[in-house]
Amino acid sequence: MNTYSSTSISILLPILYDIIQKILAIIGAGTIIRTAINLLLTYRDLRRIEASYKQAVKFAKKNLEETSYTLNKLPEEIIVETTYKGEKTISHRFLTVFRKFIKRIQRKRCINIIIFSDMSYPEQLAFIIKKTFDTIFPFEKVLEAEFREAILSYYAYKFAVTCGKLVGRDTIKMLEQEFQRNKYKEIIAKLDSKKLEEQITLNPPPEVRPLLDRVIIPILELKSREMEPIHDISTIELTKTKMKRILTALANGLIAVLFIGIKRPEEYINYVKERISEFKGLLACSRGKYTIVYEKFLHNQLIKILKETYPSTELEIEYFEGKLTTEKDKEIYYKHVLFIDKKELET
Repeated sequence: MNTYSSTSISILLPILYDIIQKILAIIGAGTIIRTAINLLLTYRDLRRIEASYKQAVKFAKKNLEETSYTLNKLPEEIIVETTYKGEKTISHRFLTVFRKFIKRIQRKRCINIIIFSDMSYPEQLAFIIKKTFDTIFPFEKVLEAEFREAILSYYAYKFAVTCGKLVGRDTIKMLEQEFQRNKYKEIIAKLDSKKLEEQITLNPPPEVRPLLDRVIIPILELKSREMEPIHDISTIELTKTKMKRILTALANGLIAVLFIGIKRPEEYINYVKERISEFKGLLACSRGKYTIVYEKFLHNQLIKILKETYPSTELEIEYFEGKLTTEKDKEIYYKHVLFIDKKELET
């Protein structure tokens, strides 16, 4: 009996082992197939997000001319990877590197963005839109975190509203809620107001465009470049405080703005003399060949006028100058000079 049982077991074991192997092979094949399907679905979803972004950027550049300076700096395309929170990316790294190489050959501006796979599609799109603006606003050393966040959130929200159906109602709502939670929202909204531009501009410009994109962003870029080699914490924090006060004063209509262009120097002097007493400071903006006009014929004259207008104040002068790429992809020299009562930067 024992011999029979042993013989039966010895016969059955190879059969059982063979069955188990086949089951494992089927499970393994199923796992491979399932993994392959998941990768293909992930690839499809990521390409969908990339296509949505590309369409939205093209649309925004055609329909949001008042922010053309900033929009021109946005990457034309993005490469999206996905990950789980706290884990490595699950997209294929070789494919990403290869795609970056191709974009470089094509001379397309492109950035890589990693999103979380457990986010909904509208959440992923909102995250990507904000992340692209984050890459072109390197203001960490000139603005406190929440102030910089307000600018990022505002631009992302405005971009989404302009694109409308291309990004979807849910994405717009998410970005709007994020901006509305920021304590500096009113300051940023005022700086992007045509009403403010008309109110504080001393000379009527050829076209009315909000100051945020036309003046503020270039100033922040120039100041950020100046602060790049600075690592002293106290200097950085003082700069952040000063820039916040300057932007707040502008938003509150306390600083007049003068755009230097094709008019004769005497005309600009008259514009200043007529209205400067209504304000506590002056921001003179020039670029390109008009910076020479400003330096030769206006700078010293403006100092004289301001000292006569504010005899009891200590005048502080801030310079924001350097080469920047314009909305037409040309490098132009900017020179923005701020004259302000020193007390306004200390209170």
